[in-house]
Amino acid sequence: VFLGNTGARDIEGNELPRLVYVSREKRPGYQHHKKAGAENALVRVSAVLTNAPYILNLDCDHYVNNSKAVREAMCILMDPQVGRDVCYVQFPQRFDGIDRSDRYANRNIVFFD
Repeated sequence: VFLGNTGARDIEGNELPRLVYVSREKRPGYQHHKKAGAENALVRVSAVLTNAPYILNLDCDHYVNNSKAVREAMCILMDPQVGRDVCYVQFPQRFDGIDRSDRYANRNIVFFD
């Protein structure tokens, strides 16, 4: 699905970017590379069709529970000192009340808290 190129502009007169929807097909016996394959396709489509400097990727089965996450990511990417060395900002999914033996347990707390 490609949306855009309608001449829509923001308040400063800049053309608004297109919305590109990419989904991945999971066929039996076909390697779909899980989420990495979809990420690669998203980056390629964005580079070719929109030339957008930023990509926002949200999984359909997740939700953002930090209302400041997008702003924090943009601050990191636009930081004049470290922004040139950063190409990807990810906020991992966090779970509460999970057994330590669960593979999705919060073992990454030390890196983010």
